[in-house]
Amino acid sequence: MANELKATVINMKSLNQNIPDPVVVGAGDANGRTLRIIFTQEAAAQMTPDTKVYLSWHHQEVDIKGYNVFTKFENEDDDELPSYWEITYPKSMLYEGNVLACIQIVDSVSIATSTNFTIHVLIDPNDGTRYTATDDFSEFQKAVINMTTLSDEMKRQMANQKIEFEDMQLAFMDIRRIVTNNENIANEARQISENALGVANEALETIEDFTTLARELQEQTQGFDSRISEAEDIANRALDKTDQIATNIADVAAAVREVAEKITDISCECGLQEEEVMTLIQQQLDNYITKDDMDANYATLDQVSNFITQEQLSNYATIEALQGYATIEEVEGKLQVAIEEAQGEHSELWAALQFVDESEDDDDNGEG
Repeated sequence: MANELKATVINMKSLNQNIPDPVVVGAGDANGRTLRIIFTQEAAAQMTPDTKVYLSWHHQEVDIKGYNVFTKFENEDDDELPSYWEITYPKSMLYEGNVLACIQIVDSVSIATSTNFTIHVLIDPNDGTRYTATDDFSEFQKAVINMTTLSDEMKRQMANQKIEFEDMQLAFMDIRRIVTNNENIANEARQISENALGVANEALETIEDFTTLARELQEQTQGFDSRISEAEDIANRALDKTDQIATNIADVAAAVREVAEKITDISCECGLQEEEVMTLIQQQLDNYITKDDMDANYATLDQVSNFITQEQLSNYATIEALQGYATIEEVEGKLQVAIEEAQGEHSELWAALQFVDESEDDDDNGEG
């Protein structure tokens, strides 16, 4: 540590070492000379953050006592150099004469005093006035120590409160950020809920539409069931009548051939005319079914083609499937296809009916 112009430097290794004296100061100083203490080795190791250093002194001539605290400084020029303690001589000390002094190290548990040394105060050429003062050293010492300790404690508390306040500000900022995020999340959740409600309403409307359509399909299907039953009955009756017609036609044909052969034989034997022969044939045909009976009692091919069989219906969807998918137009389209297929499957019936119609036309022409 460089010795400055106004500083007296004491490197203190131990409180037991001798301090070079006298230390010279001037009676006319004002914030002038300073006393600087640098603690090294064992002394520095014993210093704690709460340690305070005081200058305890007693002016011998004017009988004034004092107790002043040193200020701690860190060496800003070089971090490797130790910190130091420094004090400016108080004005109440600076009267011509000798001052007996010592260094005191005060912490939370003890007060340790160095060896005594002498401070020699030079006379002020411009002022020879002497002052006398009486102070109780013990009470004064206690008051200074307490005031210094209280001041440091207040500084430490203020620093802690500052840190706590800054931490509180950061905590409030975090809380505000969390509240903002939660508010944004709540808004998003509300928007999602509103969207979900809209979708649910649309789905409900769609379900209602499907329900209405299903009811309509069910009603129409019930109508289909009755028509199917009727169609089955008519188809069965038509098949039965067709078989009967075929049988009758065969019998008629055989009878006609037999009658024709007999009439031919009789006409040849008896010499009958053609008109007489036809009259006899017509009398024989009157014993069988006529066209009027066919029109009144039997279904025509056009009527049969309007219905479908049970086997064909088994190829199509049930009422449950129709409620989910098929529309009326699709069902009607499938029914039309079924009718066309029915015409193809019953081609023999179609041919038989045509044959009956042709036979009746021939009969009518014969009668004419």
